[in-house]
Amino acid sequence: MHLGAFTLFAGDPNHPLSEQLITSSPEGLLIAETDAWQARICSLLGKRCSTYLRRGFSHHKLDLAHVRGFAERVPPDYTAHRFNADFAAREYTGTAYTDPETLLARGIGFCAVSGHEIASVAAAYTNSRCGIEVQIYTHGPHRKKGLATCTSAALIAWCLENGVTPHWSAANAVSARLAEKLGYIQTHAYDAIVYSPER
Repeated sequence: MHLGAFTLFAGDPNHPLSEQLITSSPEGLLIAETDAWQARICSLLGKRCSTYLRRGFSHHKLDLAHVRGFAERVPPDYTAHRFNADFAAREYTGTAYTDPETLLARGIGFCAVSGHEIASVAAAYTNSRCGIEVQIYTHGPHRKKGLATCTSAALIAWCLENGVTPHWSAANAVSARLAEKLGYIQTHAYDAIVYSPER
């Protein structure tokens, strides 16, 4: 299954079609359901893949008042906004949505703006019927100012207010610390495979 930059592998890794599925994977992140899938992927792709640790978090202890407090801490010289058509058109390529209209129709996003420049974004990377996968990024010159905190908190607060589950997985220690600050609890860790066909 393909989902934006992610390709997900589940089921029987020894099925006759598994080799074809693995070797025809597009460049990006490969997520293996089991250790057996990971071993098969790495065996077939060899030096064209590497792994890094991702951390998964539970949302069950999130507290709306706690999250709202962070959402209100917008740094001076910035303003926070929910995505509209303009913001979605400028930033949808950071998600798995194929166009900004789909992001607005199915997902949700918030951003911090300086003047006319979008400085930081927290948006649905993708969605299910009752949840989203949180995606956060801050553009270079605006980092380390608390923008990721206030935008992600705004996104999560909206989710809690609207019965949407905000799923969070962290690709690095900075993301993991932010998740814990907002009230997420780490539950597990797993290896993601980075696949580069030309390596």
